[in-house]
Amino acid sequence: MEAAFYLYGILFILICMIACCVSACIWLVTRQKLWVGMAGYHFFYLIEAALIFFEEYIGNKPIWIFAGENPQLTYPFIKLIVSVGIVSSVWYMIQQLTSRYAYRRWLIVTVGTCLAEAISLAISDGDLQQFAFYILRDLLILGCVLYAVVIHRATKEQSLADYLGAYRGVLGISTALMLLTLLQDVVTMGFKMPLLYIGSVWAQFISGRNIAENAAVIVLAVLTVRHAIEVLVLRFKEPPNAEMAQQGSVLEVRLARFCEHHDISIRERDIVQGMLEGKSNRQMAGDLFISEGTVKAHAHSIYKKCGVSSRKEVQQLFWSE
Repeated sequence: MEAAFYLYGILFILICMIACCVSACIWLVTRQKLWVGMAGYHFFYLIEAALIFFEEYIGNKPIWIFAGENPQLTYPFIKLIVSVGIVSSVWYMIQQLTSRYAYRRWLIVTVGTCLAEAISLAISDGDLQQFAFYILRDLLILGCVLYAVVIHRATKEQSLADYLGAYRGVLGISTALMLLTLLQDVVTMGFKMPLLYIGSVWAQFISGRNIAENAAVIVLAVLTVRHAIEVLVLRFKEPPNAEMAQQGSVLEVRLARFCEHHDISIRERDIVQGMLEGKSNRQMAGDLFISEGTVKAHAHSIYKKCGVSSRKEVQQLFWSE
C-alpha cells in the first residue's frame, strides 16, 4: 500500500507538470489568455504536490493522529503563495471564460484571498488553523466556478450562452468535485475522520491530500492535453476541410463569437466559413448563388473588419482567438 501511495504522488506531480507545460504551449500557439490561468493553476498544484511529497518521503512528516491536536502548518509562507496562486489562477480562468475579465476585479479577489489566508495562518490552534486555511480556499474556488454557472444561466448574449454551454459538463464536474473537496476537508480537519483511521500509512496519505481536489486537477489536465491535440490538428499546414469544419457545435459557437467580435454580417459569415473550409471564390459563389465579384467584395470587407489582408490570415486569426 505504501508503494502505491508513493507511486500516486509521483504520477500526480508528473500530471501537473505535463498539464502546466502543455497549457503554456497552447498559449504560445493561440495567445488565448485562458491558458495562462490554466498554466498557473497546474503550476501551483505542482508546487503543492511536490511539497507534500517532500514532507512525507524526505522530511519524514509525522503521522496525523486523529485523536490528537494537529501541529502548525509547515512552510506557511510557501503554502500561502500556493493557495493564493491557485485561487487567483482559477478566478483568472473564469473571468476569461465568461468574457468578463477586468484587472481590477482580478486584483481585488487576489489581494482579498491573500489577506484572508494570512489571517487564518495567524491562528495559534493547529486544528483551527488548518481548517480555516483550506476551507477558505475551497470556498473561494467553489465560488469562482459557481460564478461561471450563474453567468451562463443569466446572460442574454446568445453567443456567450452557447460558448459557455460547450463547457457545461466541465463546470458541472468541477462544481461536484469542489463540493466533495469541501466535504472531505470538513470531515478530516473538522471531525478528524476517526472512522476511516485504518492504519498509519492510510492516515498519512489522507491527511496530506484531498482526493476530490486531486481528481479535479487530473480532469482539467486531461482536458488540457485533449485540447492541445485539437489545436495541433487545426493548425496543420493545410486548412481544415469541409468534413472537419462541420464536425460539431463547438466550431459553430466559435464561428458565431468570431463574427460577433468582428461585426461580421450574416452573409459575410458564410464567406468566412467557406474560407475555413478551404473553398475557392468560385466554389463559394456557386454554393451561395452569388457572383464571384460579390464574394470578393465580401472578402474585402471581412479583411478590413479583421485587420488582415488575405484569407490565410483570416484562418490564422480565427483559430488563434
